[in-house]
Amino acid sequence: MKLLLGVTAFAAMGMFAQSAMAQQELNASPLYGGAWFTGATKAYVRLGVGADSFGINDGQWSPPGAAPAGSDPVIFFNLTEPDGAAGTIALGRQLRLGLRGEIALTAFSSRDISGPWSYTVPATPGPHADVSTTIQSTALMANVAYDLPNMAKGRFEFQPYLLAGVGLARNKLGDWTRTNAAATQPSRTFAGDSKIDLAWTLGAGVSWNVGENSNGPIKMDLSYQYFALGNAQGSGTPLAGSGTSSPVNPLEFDISSQVISIGVRIPLNLR
Repeated sequence: MKLLLGVTAFAAMGMFAQSAMAQQELNASPLYGGAWFTGATKAYVRLGVGADSFGINDGQWSPPGAAPAGSDPVIFFNLTEPDGAAGTIALGRQLRLGLRGEIALTAFSSRDISGPWSYTVPATPGPHADVSTTIQSTALMANVAYDLPNMAKGRFEFQPYLLAGVGLARNKLGDWTRTNAAATQPSRTFAGDSKIDLAWTLGAGVSWNVGENSNGPIKMDLSYQYFALGNAQGSGTPLAGSGTSSPVNPLEFDISSQVISIGVRIPLNLR
């Protein structure tokens, strides 16, 4: 799914760029160079919605008997990587011709995560625990977008661009359950927790004019973004009926996402 998302996104962008360039002979673009903008903000609001595919890596937990409390191994899991939806709202401005900056909030839909144990460190014969939980992530990013030179051509001014950003992600892991039929208590459930971690994104897209308002052209966006959303971790607090011992290290895993989205960029009159 991840490979399909990436290939589909860049193939679509390539076709848009090729169609745009075929409409006119390439000339020096008027969109580049010049001083940094001052005065009127040349602001815009961007709204987008799309499909995303989560990547879940390094899923693990250290049970109550793991070091330093005991000799049990750290257990790693082969966790599911479900697809979902993502929505973005961003407020930005033209920094200079061909360069935009924006603050973007992206919310990823909640999804179920589960999987069996994969291996242990140190290697120890099974059976070991399987786990299940839910995850919901939100990212607040500071992005910079760069319009590729000599590309805004044709009636609709198709404009490919590159995007990069850094920020923070809030990863909310729901109550999580470990299941091990060979254990004295086969099923134990622990409370979830939220964690804020550093995040970054890289992407590419293409925009084109679909209309205008009194502040300038209204543009559609087709984009692909990769998000590294940091780490999610549950708490070690057992829920009622799940015993009293706590894990040395609760369930945790790293999260990434690939998003293909369609959106609209509307110019604003802000000063």
